[in-house]
Amino acid sequence: MVPYILAFGFAMLMSYAIQKNKKYKSNAWLLAILIVGMALFIGFRFNVGTDYGSYYRTYEKYSRMSWGELLVVDDPGLRIIAKLSSYLIDSPITMFVIAALIFCSLFITSIYEYTENFLFAMFLFVCSGTFLEAFNGVKQATAMAIIFYGFRFIKQKSFIKYLITILIATIFHSTAIVMVVLYWLFSLKSTKFNLVLVLVVSVALSSSYELLFTLVEAITGKKVNLEYTYYVTQVNVFRVAFAVAPCIVLFLMKEKDRVNNSHFCNMLVFNAALMVITSSSAFLARIGMYSTAFISISLVTLKGKIMTNRNTKSIIDMGIIVLYFVFFIVSVLRTADLYPYQLFF
Repeated sequence: MVPYILAFGFAMLMSYAIQKNKKYKSNAWLLAILIVGMALFIGFRFNVGTDYGSYYRTYEKYSRMSWGELLVVDDPGLRIIAKLSSYLIDSPITMFVIAALIFCSLFITSIYEYTENFLFAMFLFVCSGTFLEAFNGVKQATAMAIIFYGFRFIKQKSFIKYLITILIATIFHSTAIVMVVLYWLFSLKSTKFNLVLVLVVSVALSSSYELLFTLVEAITGKKVNLEYTYYVTQVNVFRVAFAVAPCIVLFLMKEKDRVNNSHFCNMLVFNAALMVITSSSAFLARIGMYSTAFISISLVTLKGKIMTNRNTKSIIDMGIIVLYFVFFIVSVLRTADLYPYQLFF
């Protein structure tokens, strides 16, 4: 656990320094140090993460494929990185480091751009589960980072640019195509009625697994084998609770503030809805990775809009910090593939 605490401390220390220094040009070096430091922590690991073994073993195959072969396979993104790695330092570790650099650079620079409270947003990025996904599912984590970067195009109301972003993300993981709906969902007006309606519909859909798995098969082109326990394993109830709980903030805001911050409100609602809908399938819940990533910018923005006094806001901030830090610790300790952390050398 100590390496993860040290990585957390490094992220918070650097984020604090960046938060105190508002000028971007002066912060460029600090941001670079933060990105590289976090990426090396991810990339230099050995046998850590759910899919690490399979990626490590297939590196040789990926790196020896011709460019023609690479471009006709499903999800060629990581294979392309493996091929490029073979030209630099021919090692699977190089592949992991490059993927981690893409993940961290897209997330951290976007968080810096999207929020004013960089320190709190980085805390949520690390502790909400997004950071840890870079260890477990390299391909999907890279797709997630690309989609997160593409949020700027939703704000700019540029559908073509956002669609191109989604298509790039699908190079790493085909499920990313589902997130094209974010362009319209994030643009809806956020009202109490819409919030309640979405949550009610989510509960109703949570039992419609035939429809959901049919949709997955249509997107991926692969048959879903329901005899495989991973597909029907229940998601930990606390993970679902952590997705739904932030929506409480929306009921503590003025209607005007909700409408003016609809992008961020809809992020929380969509993430909660997605986790409720997929709560009975660990496989389907992997799609929730994409929406969980937006907690780092949505919750940090909306908590400042709560209708209460300064003391109460401080209590709420402390509650968020304690709960998410505990969530981070438990996530590491209860995930066998994450603990203990080992370096490749």
